[in-house]
Amino acid sequence: MSVVNVKENWSGDDGQVEENASRRTKVYTVLTDSAADDVAVVLAADGLPVWNAPWPGDGQFGVRGRVGRRVSTKLWEVTISYVRQTWGGLGSSGGDPAADPLDQPPQISWRSNASNEAIDEDVEGNAIINSAGEPFESPVTEEFHDSVLVIRENIAAYDESVHRLYRGALNANEYRGAPPGVAKIASIQGERVFSGELTYWQRTTEVHFRETGWDHRLLDQGFREDAGTDSDNKPVYRQIVDQKGQPLSSPVLLDGSGNKLAAGADPHWLTFVTKRRRSFSVIGL
Repeated sequence: MSVVNVKENWSGDDGQVEENASRRTKVYTVLTDSAADDVAVVLAADGLPVWNAPWPGDGQFGVRGRVGRRVSTKLWEVTISYVRQTWGGLGSSGGDPAADPLDQPPQISWRSNASNEAIDEDVEGNAIINSAGEPFESPVTEEFHDSVLVIRENIAAYDESVHRLYRGALNANEYRGAPPGVAKIASIQGERVFSGELTYWQRTTEVHFRETGWDHRLLDQGFREDAGTDSDNKPVYRQIVDQKGQPLSSPVLLDGSGNKLAAGADPHWLTFVTKRRRSFSVIGL
């Protein structure tokens, strides 16, 4: 799934001047190669102006809104909103320069979040198992402390069909110094604001950071092991039994290849990627 081409629709250039701010828009058509491509894929296309990119020939304007709309199965229309701040108008402040809300810097705050979750290894990376090399029936839990970044900002447009795709998503690229897979968008919401004749959105985003990442790791264990394949080349498994040939009452450790772990060997973990990774820059984070 990918973008085939991006074309600017020159008839879509537009602009409006309000009491304290000037706005301009550009419209693009984006063609994808699959009907399954969503708006996040479209907005990440090369050739579309990114957040804060300047208007051609006028650096006072910058991108503060990006909205995608499906026109047909594989064709999308993307509207890019540019905003420029102007000064000197008489506002409610009694003559002081009235700043465009869209030009106000984001409000950023940090806090921590505690959660109690199951763990399968100790601080040294050793598997949490009993003296016989078996996992405990009841999982061991521990308190996690994640850093939480809260960003409150004003934007020109808010598209829920785009932002919903980012809830629960992990960073595909480095984000604020965190490597891919470490930052998770836990919450993102928008509220429409009317200020005189000016309309904009207030967006609040909450990003959680976990140093070990958000992929799920499970200790490789079970009651069966690999027994090769059958005549149709399908995998065959046999039940693991004890020294008396009886079925096991608790799972045994496996080696990552479907076989019983050799005595004294290090336990093996299986990693499962359950959350999508997306580029946060597509929505201006």
